[in-house]
Amino acid sequence: MKKFLMDAEMLNKWIEFKKKEASPDFQRISREENFSDPKVVGLYAAWLVGGAGLAYFKNVIAAPKFASGEWTPMQIHIPEWLPGQGGSLADVVKDLSPDVVEKVAAPVSSLADHALHNFV
Repeated sequence: MKKFLMDAEMLNKWIEFKKKEASPDFQRISREENFSDPKVVGLYAAWLVGGAGLAYFKNVIAAPKFASGEWTPMQIHIPEWLPGQGGSLADVVKDLSPDVVEKVAAPVSSLADHALHNFV
């Protein structure tokens, strides 16, 4: 708050805003100022066109293709060993082939041996 009160420019803007806000026509005047700004009108137009475009795509393009079977819903398969899924990482490793386990385990064990010999 102290920083705000020491900034003369911000304090003057705040006082000017409070004076305008006290005016009964403040909201009407500010609405008229905003609608005369081309950026605001462009933003409203973009939202309307974007919303209409998404609705058109969903209803006219995507829905019939899903209904006919041309497109199928995307399914993401989550591994069972993720936390909260009830499985464990050991179950996944158990299902791997011995070659894969050996390729992964050899570098890990050599790093562990290296760390033990250097830190002890």
